[in-house]
Amino acid sequence: MGAVAEIAADVDRLGIGGNLPPEPSPHDAFTAHIDDLFAEACNFLDGAEIASEGEANAVSALLDQIRKASKDADKARAEEKKPHDDAAKAVQARWKPLLDKADLAINAAKKALPLDQAALLAILTKPKNALDLMG
Repeated sequence: MGAVAEIAADVDRLGIGGNLPPEPSPHDAFTAHIDDLFAEACNFLDGAEIASEGEANAVSALLDQIRKASKDADKARAEEKKPHDDAAKAVQARWKPLLDKADLAINAAKKALPLDQAALLAILTKPKNALDLMG
């Protein structure tokens, strides 16, 4: 390939669309699809009564399309969210035994305190309840 041909190939590649943008995300694709269905629904559902069987069939078909799009969009949302849910479960599983152990120690310490010391501890840790305990 000659120098002129290489420059011509670069010019074509650098033109509009030559950078091959990425495919739209599932969210972007469903947004466009549901926006189109919504616009179509607005055309049909302007308050006027359905006047013919053909219109009724068209509205019924549109309703089916909207339900399917909603179901498919929710499935895509769940798939996108799954790694985050899994990560949250892992964090919870890691911390739960430690927090359970702390709760166990707190409850054991509370049971070991005499009533007067427990009331004093409550006053020191929750001053707004102090009057209730003293009264």
